[in-house]
Amino acid sequence: MAKVLTRAQAKSMGLPGRKSLEIVSGEKGSQAVTLRLVEIPVAKPGDTPRGPHFHKGFEECIYVMSGEGCTEADSGKHALRAGDTILIPPGEKHVTRTPARSHWCCCASSRFPTFPNAPKKRQARHSHREHRGHRENQKQQQQGEKKYSSPIE
Repeated sequence: MAKVLTRAQAKSMGLPGRKSLEIVSGEKGSQAVTLRLVEIPVAKPGDTPRGPHFHKGFEECIYVMSGEGCTEADSGKHALRAGDTILIPPGEKHVTRTPARSHWCCCASSRFPTFPNAPKKRQARHSHREHRGHRENQKQQQQGEKKYSSPIE
């Protein structure tokens, strides 16, 4: 049965260095697809850069809705801009960064491990430094100015 899911129903993922809303997942009744709306803001001076991560056992497909950036992966650096899509195979380390002048917004689709038959252990690998940087970014966002109108909020 078809199902409409709204942004208001999306789950905030609280991932380091980006805003991520999980719109479709096993929790919402999907059997094989996860869809996330992701925003990667321009890094501020002193921000801890996100480190690479990988997904064990599933690929990730990212469609760039706005902005430009670069996905650095084991296979090389891949420049991306609005309208581009990148497919990242299982196990390939990757991280996406935005240049100083561009704000990045994309949809990421995969079979992220939120499905009932998926392993309970989180598959993406992030460093402790990255999580610490995320907490610092959250504090800055709560205290700082907002110059960009986020499609996620």
